[in-house]
Amino acid sequence: MMWFPVVSLLLLLIVSLDALGDAFRRLQKHVLHHVMESIPIMLWMAIWALFGFDWYYIAMYILARFAVFDLVYNLTVGHSWYYIGDSSIYDKGIKWFAKVARAPISYVVGVPKFIALVWFAAWALTSANR
Repeated sequence: MMWFPVVSLLLLLIVSLDALGDAFRRLQKHVLHHVMESIPIMLWMAIWALFGFDWYYIAMYILARFAVFDLVYNLTVGHSWYYIGDSSIYDKGIKWFAKVARAPISYVVGVPKFIALVWFAAWALTSANR
């Protein structure tokens, strides 16, 4: 599976394009939103057609989504990279935890995402030999 790093980069691209699609929807750029929403579907089909199905792809996608999606979305919309809203239970839980831990919100958001990104990179580089 020497092509596994290529698949990993494609998964990062899928996550980034999906985040861009959501950001463009929020920015009322509907044509770009629809384009960015359709390309990841085509890339998933290409990955499965060219490289077959592997559960690693799903796990890697989940890691990449956790690590990269919010970063791309927030920067595209114009927020700070660690922006957390006020509406969802996840947002409220993160803010509550940061308050209880007396930690800056950027640490509470950034450290787990950084760990996930390092895990993603390590998995992408070492799984090529399995």
